[in-house]
Amino acid sequence: MHWFPGPLLGSLLAAALAAAAPGAAAQGFPDRPVRLIVPFPPGGLVDSLARVVADGMRGELGQPVVVDNRAGAAGKIGAQAVAAAAPDGYTLLLSNGTTHGTLPVVDPSFEAVRDFASVSLVTVTPFVLAAHPDLRANTVAELLRLAAAQPGKLNYATPGSGTAAHFAGELLKSLGGVDIVHVPYKGLAPALTDVLGGRVELIFDSTILQHLRAGKLKALATTGIERSPLLPDVPTLHESGLKGYDIVGWAGLSLPAKAPAEAVARLNAAAVKALAQPALAQRLREMGLVPVSSTPQHMARLIDDSIARYRRIAADNKLRFD
Repeated sequence: MHWFPGPLLGSLLAAALAAAAPGAAAQGFPDRPVRLIVPFPPGGLVDSLARVVADGMRGELGQPVVVDNRAGAAGKIGAQAVAAAAPDGYTLLLSNGTTHGTLPVVDPSFEAVRDFASVSLVTVTPFVLAAHPDLRANTVAELLRLAAAQPGKLNYATPGSGTAAHFAGELLKSLGGVDIVHVPYKGLAPALTDVLGGRVELIFDSTILQHLRAGKLKALATTGIERSPLLPDVPTLHESGLKGYDIVGWAGLSLPAKAPAEAVARLNAAAVKALAQPALAQRLREMGLVPVSSTPQHMARLIDDSIARYRRIAADNKLRFD
């Protein structure tokens, strides 16, 4: 599953708008505030994204969308709170590539598909493979040659074991045939601090545009099949020789399973229209995110593809999660 730049994004948006036409949703819903549970702490990128989307949807729904942070266990606590909520359309989850991508692989007891109904994507953004400026490699080819010449010497930092960044690094290792050491941290902030300080050479992240512009990091590649519109001059890992490399960060809206079809349609319409607002879309781009809406069916397919991809990476690299 790819992310959707240019004409593809336009056609996807048109399809979503058509599906969200008036009459496709019940006129009476919602008649009270909707709660949007964010399964991560306040102040981070996911929280900021949720608040921008909630603000945009409020204008479309005519009701407040109240953000409720329920952090813990790599998103599992907040996600399970939504799965256990009444399936009436009034409790949403800001789902993403952790809760509905890596978490089901790391923790097979978490049912990301069975327990949720997809509503719409809100962003699909590739990661950036970035390096400290002192690293003697400016391209993926140079990085692979450097890593091959000194196996086990280069390191890549991640926010933790089992995160999307961890899987991204393992896929780089397997497709590139190199030995680069994974250094897990307790969160993105300490991982990024050590890369900026030159203590670790590499990082996969989508929130580092300001560090790239300031010259504190250098971009070697992005991780989607197609180039990012936010970094159009940076090649992808796929076009840099690692054929088939395709990992993206994404976020979307989910409801408890068995939510009414009318509520799904009404919330989908609100999300699609909110993300089509130029001011809202620009705010997301300024955060380093690519705004993307979708039909519920398309989001569900992306989730299936994401989980299958991460399971393959875990199996191919014999990853174990304790």
